[in-house]
Amino acid sequence: MSRISYRFPKSSRLHLRKDISEVFNQGQLMRELPFLAYVKRLPFDGSLVRLVISVPKRRLKNASDRNRVKRLVRESYRLNLPSFLDKFNTAETVHLAVVFQGNRMPDFKTVSAKIILTLQRLTGAHEENNDRHNDSSHPVLP
Repeated sequence: MSRISYRFPKSSRLHLRKDISEVFNQGQLMRELPFLAYVKRLPFDGSLVRLVISVPKRRLKNASDRNRVKRLVRESYRLNLPSFLDKFNTAETVHLAVVFQGNRMPDFKTVSAKIILTLQRLTGAHEENNDRHNDSSHPVLP
């Protein structure tokens, strides 16, 4: 019986400026307010999902608040990803950029629920009508 790993190693982080720019410029947009998620699917490169988190200074002025939101997103992602790993296509790598859009500090319960919904939508386990989410610059995932 294999043991579930709840680690979040550097290989699962999206950190190259070129890769991050590609996700924001060419990725598909998913809205799970107070978060936006940009998704780009690429051929497999050693990791199923790579994540970057952005909390704009315009939204939360204090650095400690921005860091707390990033920490909450990372923790929620780290705890919930293992239950979705078997549903991802093993022939591709998903680059995921999560951007915080709220004006107030969210609690862990809210963050966790939104990250779970995002992972469900990524794996196709969640169907939703996307007619109300049309944006001309980025295609919207269901």
